[in-house]
Amino acid sequence: MPKQPHGSNRPPSYYLSSIQRHQAGTGTVCSNAPLGITVEYFLSALPPHFLPRPTVPQIVELWQAIATNYTSGIGAEEMFNGVYDAAQGVCHDAFCAAIGFQGNADLVGNGVMIAYFIEAALVSLFLIGIGLHRVKSHLFRERSVANRRVGYTSAAVRVLDAFRGSITNFWGSAAIMSLAILIVSLLMTARARIYADRTVQAWRSGSAVSAYDTQLATVVSCFSFFLVLVLGILVKNRTRRRWLVGFVHIILYVLVLAQIRLGIYHTSVASTMSSLGAACNPSTVDKKFRKYGSPVFYVLIAVPVGLAGVSAAAAVLFRIHQGESTDQRARPKDWHMAVYLPRRYERSLRVFSCVACFVLMWASLGLLLSMRSLIIENLLALATWIRVGVEWVYILIFGLQRGLEGHVPKDYAVTHAGNTGVPQASQTHYHRPADTANLYLDEQEQPRGLK
Repeated sequence: MPKQPHGSNRPPSYYLSSIQRHQAGTGTVCSNAPLGITVEYFLSALPPHFLPRPTVPQIVELWQAIATNYTSGIGAEEMFNGVYDAAQGVCHDAFCAAIGFQGNADLVGNGVMIAYFIEAALVSLFLIGIGLHRVKSHLFRERSVANRRVGYTSAAVRVLDAFRGSITNFWGSAAIMSLAILIVSLLMTARARIYADRTVQAWRSGSAVSAYDTQLATVVSCFSFFLVLVLGILVKNRTRRRWLVGFVHIILYVLVLAQIRLGIYHTSVASTMSSLGAACNPSTVDKKFRKYGSPVFYVLIAVPVGLAGVSAAAAVLFRIHQGESTDQRARPKDWHMAVYLPRRYERSLRVFSCVACFVLMWASLGLLLSMRSLIIENLLALATWIRVGVEWVYILIFGLQRGLEGHVPKDYAVTHAGNTGVPQASQTHYHRPADTANLYLDEQEQPRGLK
């Protein structure tokens, strides 16, 4: 029989009456229920095959722990081993469900998971839409001049333009959300040392225990990072905006590597220090995370380093010198694509990287779904993508030109550009109105070979 807290000479009825007085002191009105009826009521809630049956002092002690938030003291360990721990072998699933290994609601709540799926679905739609536009543009360039009159239908042009015109806003929203997720995940992971005493006390006090927050944070971070990469590859910006996209990708890349490394390290620390982890921490979580986390970590390191090494080696060994003319204006427009051999395969690398990140994005989301359980959460995370939907619908209704006009100052104008081999309805750029005549004259004065 376990030791009774606060003195071994006091009968169980003393603790039951003290619980009732404690509840009365908090404003809760309760009658003095007989001890025998209370014990029988408690025992009736246990499965018939629950053995050994808890004793009367254990039941009273358990009741006191729940009512008075009793988490430590004389007899606490015996109570845990005699009542709580004994339920593991009889009803393991219900016991582990009650213990609260459900994950952090801020990371995998229902509302947040819905936001993740909507975000992934939007990325899939943008990838399909812009991919179709690229294919149509490529086929249009290969047509003869006589056949170029046959282009898109007006509805298809509007839909594709809506995707192209709103992808920059989508990328910006996704990058901001990914940066916030990575910062919060790093702070959470850096503090995620699960000590046995602290975990047990938190559970005894009624708090849910989430023993694999580091794994969840790492998977969510990878998901948000791959999503931003897919959109960044699809975005075609000019001049400094392209450098901005690359700079943001580098920052997110460094942060996600740090998160994966810390996640792997603190997961191993937590699994050896948590006494509850051995009982209810799903072994499949650790196995899935290690099968996913470690390979992704090394792939994220190896791929950029390998590409940089191949590019550097090709730049040294396979540099192609242009011998036609040293005049920059006399060279073809795509002369810089032939300077280094890897740039000849830039389009193939972009397609492969986009598809790989797309697959990893959905793999991360699937793993995240398998690691979580249902928790009611708010839908505030969906507000991030309202702007993207509004922008897409606006461009779809009013066209790409009017959609882009709302994002430039009043002294700039958006016009169509028809010199790229793509139908005029799907090509836009903007410039100052005062420069329109000069731009037109410059295009007329260019040599025909440069057009």
